[in-house]
Amino acid sequence: MFTHFFIKRPIFSTVISLIITLLGVVSYFKLPVTQYPDIVPPSVSIQATYPGAYVEDIVNAVAIPIEQQVNGVDNMIYMSTACTSTGEVTIRVTFSVGTDPDIATVLVQNRVKLAEPFLPEEVRLQGINVKKMATNFIMFAGVLDVTGKKNDVAALTGGTGAEDAVAKDAVAGAAKEINARQDEQADEQAMAAAIDFEQHRNRTATREDLELEIARQESEERSTIYIANFTKLYIQDVFARVEGVGEVMVFNREDFSMRIWLDPDIMAARGISVSEVNAMILEQNQQITAGRVGLPPVPVGQKSNLSLVTLGRLEDVKQFEDMILRVDDQGRIMRLKDVATIELGALNYGSIPRYNGQPVTMMAITQRPGANSLDVAKNVREQMDELRPSLARSGLDFIVGYDATEYVRISIDEVQKTLLECILFVVLTVYIFLQDWRAALIPILTIPVSLIGCFFFMTLFGFSLNTLTLFGLVLVIGIVVDDAIVVVENTQRIIDEEGLEPFEATKLSMIQVASPVLATALVLMAVFIPAAMMAGIVGQLYKQFALTIAASVGISGLCALTLSPAMCAIFLRPSIAKHQRRAWFRAFNWAFDLFTACYVFVLRRLIHGSAAMLALWFLLVAGLIVAFVGLPGTPWPGMPTGFLPDEDQGACFCDVRLPEGASTERTLEVMIKAEQMMREATTLPKPKPGLVAGLVAKVKSLWSPPAPGEAEETEELLEDLIMINGFSMMDSAALPNVGTGIVRFKTWEERPGRERSVAALVQRLQAKFVTFPEANIMFFTPPPITGLGMAGGVNMQLLDKRNQGSLALADAGRQVSYLATVDVREPSGTMVMAIATFDPTSPQLYLTIDRDKHKKMGISFNEVSNTLRTYVGSVYINDFNSFGRVFRVTAMAGGDFRQNAEQILSMKVKNADGEMVPLRSFATIEDRVGPQMLFRHNMYPAMKVTGIVRPDKSSGQAMERMKEICTEMLPEGYGYEWVDITYQEATVGNQTVVMFTLSVAFAFLVLAALYESWSCPLIIMMAVPLGVMGAMIAVFIRGMSGGSSMDINMYTQIGFIVMVGLSAKNAILITEFAKEHREHGETLVQAAYEAGRLRLRPIMMTSFAFILGVLP
Repeated sequence: MFTHFFIKRPIFSTVISLIITLLGVVSYFKLPVTQYPDIVPPSVSIQATYPGAYVEDIVNAVAIPIEQQVNGVDNMIYMSTACTSTGEVTIRVTFSVGTDPDIATVLVQNRVKLAEPFLPEEVRLQGINVKKMATNFIMFAGVLDVTGKKNDVAALTGGTGAEDAVAKDAVAGAAKEINARQDEQADEQAMAAAIDFEQHRNRTATREDLELEIARQESEERSTIYIANFTKLYIQDVFARVEGVGEVMVFNREDFSMRIWLDPDIMAARGISVSEVNAMILEQNQQITAGRVGLPPVPVGQKSNLSLVTLGRLEDVKQFEDMILRVDDQGRIMRLKDVATIELGALNYGSIPRYNGQPVTMMAITQRPGANSLDVAKNVREQMDELRPSLARSGLDFIVGYDATEYVRISIDEVQKTLLECILFVVLTVYIFLQDWRAALIPILTIPVSLIGCFFFMTLFGFSLNTLTLFGLVLVIGIVVDDAIVVVENTQRIIDEEGLEPFEATKLSMIQVASPVLATALVLMAVFIPAAMMAGIVGQLYKQFALTIAASVGISGLCALTLSPAMCAIFLRPSIAKHQRRAWFRAFNWAFDLFTACYVFVLRRLIHGSAAMLALWFLLVAGLIVAFVGLPGTPWPGMPTGFLPDEDQGACFCDVRLPEGASTERTLEVMIKAEQMMREATTLPKPKPGLVAGLVAKVKSLWSPPAPGEAEETEELLEDLIMINGFSMMDSAALPNVGTGIVRFKTWEERPGRERSVAALVQRLQAKFVTFPEANIMFFTPPPITGLGMAGGVNMQLLDKRNQGSLALADAGRQVSYLATVDVREPSGTMVMAIATFDPTSPQLYLTIDRDKHKKMGISFNEVSNTLRTYVGSVYINDFNSFGRVFRVTAMAGGDFRQNAEQILSMKVKNADGEMVPLRSFATIEDRVGPQMLFRHNMYPAMKVTGIVRPDKSSGQAMERMKEICTEMLPEGYGYEWVDITYQEATVGNQTVVMFTLSVAFAFLVLAALYESWSCPLIIMMAVPLGVMGAMIAVFIRGMSGGSSMDINMYTQIGFIVMVGLSAKNAILITEFAKEHREHGETLVQAAYEAGRLRLRPIMMTSFAFILGVLP
């Protein structure tokens, strides 16, 4: 046999294993580390802005033309659209798993280009942003003003008069330093000086006025715009260059903008229209290319060639203030500052993230595909440490509000500890059964070779160190020793029973067991082939796990055929007599001999009752089918299904929603109030001490009893709280009446017990806010896989396929949500609540323009449109340069002139005769209701419904319930589609059944090829239902014990596949020996009996090695 070559060449055998190990060690340091593999379907976002437009106009004028072109792009799964009353359009195109995100972005960009001619000019002017969406967020970091006070007024403004020169000198000095040193520190000083100078020029008429304004404002208001732009200019780009970082997104949208705050009353009094103002800004704020003086051809003798430079695009507030709007007949000049207040302000106002109660500029940092998330987080923190001293000079500091890698790091640490525990259990099991350190050492050596060598194949497959691959390594620990155990146990038995020398005994042993060792290795590898071939996100999940185990099993089989026989010939010796062994070994042997006698007694009778056993086997198979798919006409629907179980990730999200029409300021006030309530809800009594600590505390209390009425000691479990007003994570949109919270709890070690788990804390928080009168605040846990939606549970889109209107759609959604939530009161309830956020009844003002009347007054409709768009909606005119960047010039009426309908009607429009006519002369305003936001899905009007599943129920059960509700109560013309993680679960369908069937078929075919027989494989595979039944009983018991679901999820299905291979492996050992005894002339009954008796010990040894290996 080929194995005899390795018995004779032990060094050759050792070299093979050492090479495999070395390749694994080198590969280990190249493997990226992530929580899950890169399995999230790639998405591309299309973002456009239509300032001041009504949400339905945005849908018709912007969303629909883009959707029509993008729909059907290659590999698209679905397309979701959100349009808001703030003028923003976001279209998210989701592609199938495995699509190259860069190619998808290019394809979408090309389609958007086709739609651009159909879009309004204002939208094209604002620009359409097409980019791939980053979903693998690893960190939410922020820049915080740690001073808590206003800086000195003079330092911010530069004062007046002579102090203006001081500010200019500061800018000039910093510029010189940049030119001289070109380092980051000088750059930041220039930024600080430039901001000081700009804020100096933004001051009001007198210093006293400015001081009064500062005293009126909250101390944080100044810092929000300053910190946001400082972060974008000098921190965002630095972080983007950190190795492994994919994208850095700043939540604050307060980019600098030259704000032209127009005064409608003064403009009307001076007889100037918004169109004239906008035209003059366009005319005077533009780049001028003046050329060169002395550029050839010129007359002979030209001595110089110089650039001609002049001021084109304006650069600061004063230049804009001095812009000329009109010169009358007497030479008097009307300047922009005469009709407007100009300041270096923010492009957008409203959304101010808060960190533990303080305003903060928040950044979301994503991981580049293939990067090591732990290294990326470490690199970002190191970059923070480098920048921190320069930030401290400005009174700023970094904070990390949420670090997803903490969960990854702790998960991997736990898995690594589990690996060590598994190895320890396996080593003890092998040593106890073999009772000889020499014999135990041989299978133990296969563990590091198989595990470390697997890293090499993981690198070849493009895998990462993630939850699934490490889970596979944990499971495989108990499997990789099996083949070596079979070789060692059989060789030791031959040495003891036949008295052969180790070398000869090993050769004989390999003749007997080489075939079953090879068969078991090939079968265990074959059962995972169908899993590795599955498509979609399920296939990606299975592939990581399946190929990891297959590679480890393949290496262990190679070791069992090469290294193990060589080591057996060298290390094994005749066993010590049983009566001379240690006491615990004698006790173990006595117990095992007793068990063997009982087994042999039962086995002999079972063999003679084989017909009854066969009938029992058929009943078992029928029971398995019923357990899986249910029994028609009975209450048993079958084992519930799921996708991935929810896990305690140490954080949760919250969605804050005020009544429609609520202002940004009111939303902020409510969220500040909610912050304190959240801390109160997550403050629990300290856990009671253990038995010993409790006795010590009891003794201490006898000497110093607590004072009467002393309060129970409590602890706050909420660690950090990020609140963002004006942005909804559920809707992925900005609205004034919504907000989002990210709640990070204390570490897992500080939250022992089920009542301190995230699921329990979310229930406490939800109960606290059930009766909160000012807003609807809902809490939910993150999805198991980041990027598949924002919440766990069940996510669907209700579709209005006949365009029956927003009100009808909202009614249908509320019905679905109500029935799903009320269902919780029934014994069969599956959901805690169902969330439907769409509300089309937001208060609105409807402006009716009498077109006949305004035409008779000589007013063009274009002038009316420009006036409203500029005064109320804000208009982007053109750009200016500052701090080395390009910012926008934006015109709008001052805040005091657009507070109510009466002020809007008082705004004046210029007619053809030059007269200023108020809008009320030809327009009226009335109260109405309508949507603030409209959603679309696959080109249909839609609304999202999210069901939060009960802890003791599965997502599959919740999906069935939602399906029933939609089928029974949705009116004609409505439909639904699953999205996010629920879509992926729904697409699994019967793939699991197909995969399981193929796994059994592959194992059967491999065995048939090995044995050149159809009957032997059939006998071996008949053991599979027994193993699967045991797994199902365990799942059922787990579910019945309470606190969790007994669903058949991805991990359960992986376990079933493992059981197919393990069940077949044990059967192979018995069948192989029975076949050999049969070939030596024994009767069928005697051969079966002898095979069972001889193989009991190795089967028990390998089974216990696996059971104890996975127990941790």
